[in-house]
Amino acid sequence: MYNFGSPRVGNKKFADRYNEIVKDSWRVVNHLDIIPNVPRLMGYCHVATPIYLTAGDVEAATVNMELISDGYNGDVIGEATPDFLLEEFMKGEKQLIERLLQTEIAMIQSIRSGSALMQHMEDFYYISLLQSARQRLPKLQISQAKAEIDGVRN
Repeated sequence: MYNFGSPRVGNKKFADRYNEIVKDSWRVVNHLDIIPNVPRLMGYCHVATPIYLTAGDVEAATVNMELISDGYNGDVIGEATPDFLLEEFMKGEKQLIERLLQTEIAMIQSIRSGSALMQHMEDFYYISLLQSARQRLPKLQISQAKAEIDGVRN
């Protein structure tokens, strides 16, 4: 199952059960899309497996991602599960507090600039997928694919 920009679907129990039943499930997410990140810290969880896209600089998109204890990736906009956040927060770790602060700043800036909602739109997913493919394919393959597409259009 593939979906694009889906919000959190239910509580952790639901997400875990879904992941047991639907083994091949992929959430394609533009890295600053706000919709997949709400509602935050209200017990809602995502199903596995996230694929993060970015238009432009791939390094900038992945710099704030890391593997968390349950094996899922967390990004700069707060993909980490509430259980993880609360457990780590209670330890009073300065690094986590700084990460939460930076997450909130990034969220507010993306809302203010309009990029958070813009990245949820279908066209932006097409742009991100195309740019991601271009960065990963040799130039020869891109020119061949472009020629084939142009041939289909004519």
